[in-house]
Amino acid sequence: MPLKFTWNTLRISFYALIFLLPLSFNFGGVVYLTDVVLALFLLNFFIDWRGIYWQKPASLIWFLGFAGIAIFFAVSPAIAAVGFVRLGLLAVFALAVAKLVRAGFFKEREVFGLVVGSAVSQAVLGAVQFFKQGSLGLARIGEAVLGADIPGVAKIIVDGEKIVRAYGLFPHPNVLAAFLLLGILAVYYLWFREKPSVTLAVGFLTILFGLALTFSRTAWMIAILLTAAAVGYALVVKTYRRSALLLLPALVVGGLALAILLGPQIAARSQVAADEPAFVLRGAYNKVGWEIIKSRPLGVGIGNQVQFAIENGLYQKFGLTESWQFQPIHNIYLLIASEVGILGLAAFLIFLIKKVLPNLHPLALVIPLSLLAFGLLDHFLWTYQPGRLMLWLIIGILMGLSARSSTDRTYPSEG
Repeated sequence: MPLKFTWNTLRISFYALIFLLPLSFNFGGVVYLTDVVLALFLLNFFIDWRGIYWQKPASLIWFLGFAGIAIFFAVSPAIAAVGFVRLGLLAVFALAVAKLVRAGFFKEREVFGLVVGSAVSQAVLGAVQFFKQGSLGLARIGEAVLGADIPGVAKIIVDGEKIVRAYGLFPHPNVLAAFLLLGILAVYYLWFREKPSVTLAVGFLTILFGLALTFSRTAWMIAILLTAAAVGYALVVKTYRRSALLLLPALVVGGLALAILLGPQIAARSQVAADEPAFVLRGAYNKVGWEIIKSRPLGVGIGNQVQFAIENGLYQKFGLTESWQFQPIHNIYLLIASEVGILGLAAFLIFLIKKVLPNLHPLALVIPLSLLAFGLLDHFLWTYQPGRLMLWLIIGILMGLSARSSTDRTYPSEG
């Protein structure tokens, strides 16, 4: 029986990791604060949790193996080795979380409640940044330096005016948007699987407002589609129908509030043109990715894609000549294939399909689908510390739920 003190330390370190997940604060540019908390979590886990349940998916082991092999083909083997070690720790973290979820140490309402609470706090910070149009003086814990005239800060332009997008404590508004999207989906899960409450409704509206202020069109689109899917499913299943009807007023209130408060900004951001930089650049980055995959099918090493592309003139080949355009491929699937090889990507996808997605309740299934959809148009789930933690945290939680559901199916009957 694990010691009570260790149980508490394990639980506290897990809670802390969820709330500190947005922070990119690091020591010397190599070790992040969240790395320290992650190490504390794993230390406590390995001290007291043995012999209960421990998945070792072959596909995940193969994925890590191909990532290790790619080190030998890296432009900078040191960077690739650091990336490999971090990937390995995150994979072990996901396996540990899966074990604890399946064993019942962490309950769904507990974990998703933490995600909702953390998302609310980041939504509030993002809202204050937006209305201030600047940072809040939290640079010591990783807040970006924000301002309408600061180069590199993400902005939208409405009637000729530059408007800074909300960041929270994340390195980019799109990363905040993905986390807030997870917060909304966690609200849905608790709303339908537990029970509706005023607290959840307020949290939902707060997160929704924060999501709007990120002006991430990808997140908006995913949120709309998955909200329709979740509510539609709940209306069909008799057990959830009443909860779905109670959620509809919150959706209407949230939509009307956004239209009144942010109508012009949302309308301007919603306009899409095929020749705008966001689409042109992503298309060019995808071409860079295909070139790397064709020339280096075993990958160029984790963290080496940009350096390899620069040294081989791939950015210039596709019209990317400015230094600020030398960015990672904005598609995690092409990025993973370019850095750990085609076989590495195949092993990762097999791992997701066989160990994470099966047996999930439909209301839980929308959570990984949202992240996987986001990965088609951005790179932060692979390149940024908060994004990596977000991905592997969700993988761990859902792998545990999937394993538990395979032996204890509790889905309600439809009718």
